[in-house]
Amino acid sequence: MDPALENRLFLLDGSSLAYRAFFALPEGISTRAGLPTNAMYGLSQMVLKIVTEYRPASIVVAWDAREKTFRHEEFEAYKAQRPHMPEPLSQQWSLFPELMEAFGIVNLVRPGYEADDILGTLAEEAKRQGIGSIVVTGDRDAMQVVDDDIWVMSTGRGITDVKIYTPAAVLERFGVTPASIPDYIGLKGDTSDNIPGVPGVGEKTAAALLQQFGSIDALYERLDEVKSESVARCSPSTKPTRASRSIWRRWCSTCHSTKTSSSWSRAVATSCPWRASTRCSRSTSSAP
Repeated sequence: MDPALENRLFLLDGSSLAYRAFFALPEGISTRAGLPTNAMYGLSQMVLKIVTEYRPASIVVAWDAREKTFRHEEFEAYKAQRPHMPEPLSQQWSLFPELMEAFGIVNLVRPGYEADDILGTLAEEAKRQGIGSIVVTGDRDAMQVVDDDIWVMSTGRGITDVKIYTPAAVLERFGVTPASIPDYIGLKGDTSDNIPGVPGVGEKTAAALLQQFGSIDALYERLDEVKSESVARCSPSTKPTRASRSIWRRWCSTCHSTKTSSSWSRAVATSCPWRASTRCSRSTSSAP
């Protein structure tokens, strides 16, 4: 294992990992009483892999708020196409924080925000304190926070298949730098979150456009140079890609404009100091 992965703060997107664990394992895994436990088992295996293979300094897990977030206020159709949570997963959901507490892991959730917002905020705060972190998630939009101090561990198939993304790895995989990921998503869209992009623009075209123009704003200013007819027909007045980019650009900046950053940081520092330990004295379900 790369020594650079050891002794970092691991920030887990609990909601993303729980969903992935649920769909990766048979629903038939359950207690004698019939309570489904496949997601709980899968999530446990993910945590055990992190603890045993990467020796984290500390672990924090964040959860999506169950109610709508500020992104729904900006874009009403945000995630509107997603089906309701499967009942077997819903039956396990309230048990996930307790499971994490059993591992000695801090739980964080805040109304109106997604796990992404909490993790991005904590990663930036950790960086200011000279602490390296790894965000563990299945969401590609997390790539925008990657830099020399913040890496992303992206989950793949199954429950233990992962890939580490450094700045170089992001560039190699997506063809753009981490800072360009919001523009990249704005151009190609994100069907999983019902985020519109430019019709006919996929990953390769989005990357090529950003390599040529640098940003969506520069692209709009030089539409006459674009060879793609679908992109060239875009009108700056409609700003579809700018709106999509705006939603994702706030992935980790939203919480920085409020007092939540320091509140979450205090909660984590009090409950689980950043040190070479995989257990903490207590857990926090939410921060003030």
